[in-house]
Amino acid sequence: MKLHFNTLLVFCLLFWGVFGKVFRGCSKADDLAHAGSMVKTVEHTPYQLSTKSLGRYINAEASVLRNPAALRRHLDITETVDRRVLEDLAINNSKVKAELKSIDEKFLPSEKMKEYNDMIEKYGKNINFERYKSLFETLDFASTVKDFYELDGNMNNTPFKELTQNIINNQNGFTVNIPDHFYKVTSLTHPLINDLWINDKAAIMIYSFKDNYQKSLEEWKQAKAEDHKSLNIFAEQENLITFSVSDRKDKLFGCVKVLKKGKKVLFIEMAFKNQVEFLNQYKTLMAKI
Repeated sequence: MKLHFNTLLVFCLLFWGVFGKVFRGCSKADDLAHAGSMVKTVEHTPYQLSTKSLGRYINAEASVLRNPAALRRHLDITETVDRRVLEDLAINNSKVKAELKSIDEKFLPSEKMKEYNDMIEKYGKNINFERYKSLFETLDFASTVKDFYELDGNMNNTPFKELTQNIINNQNGFTVNIPDHFYKVTSLTHPLINDLWINDKAAIMIYSFKDNYQKSLEEWKQAKAEDHKSLNIFAEQENLITFSVSDRKDKLFGCVKVLKKGKKVLFIEMAFKNQVEFLNQYKTLMAKI
């Protein structure tokens, strides 16, 4: 009996591998059904997914639905934003506050996603989900930056509540103006990066290099080339470098503004979620720093 089951399993896997491409033309509703089943089985999601939960803040693209890792990230961010939505509701709603407290006391972390979803469904008429789209996209991009730059720490330990306004940063004798409408991320660290700010379109990083421009430049290039990443420099001047860097999953576009004072240097990098944001923003944002 066991032999027959294994034979059937192998046949099913071969069938899916050969004919999988045929199903790429199926509708988004079919994608959602397959995704829900896949995540529930592979990732042990405690409840069946729905169109509402997947597209509550932004629509889940087909590429996300078919990629278990990307779908897991989408769900994790949805859960984080759901929690923020409910916390905001709880400020003026004692019932919501009491229900959140009950969830915290009675349910395991793996069980909370379903409870948050049930509360969102219950109180949905009082929620403007569009207000949280930018936060979702910020957390999504922050997750990409965390993986891409191999940052240590737990992103959820940063509250993502206060946007920068008139922030002046002083490092190594340089004064840096941080553009408005970024979140300062304190929970993620890297040996070469002192400070990180991020929003839904870009990230700003101040490196720890202090002197010797050529040595610092080589260290920066070496960091970009680690773990099979591919660095493509578009233009390299002593005060500005434009580049793209890619790995097997993602590709980011960015620039580095280099400040100099004698032997002292400061490397300020900006990374953008895609080429369009890079072309639209990098000159304007670099001019503000």
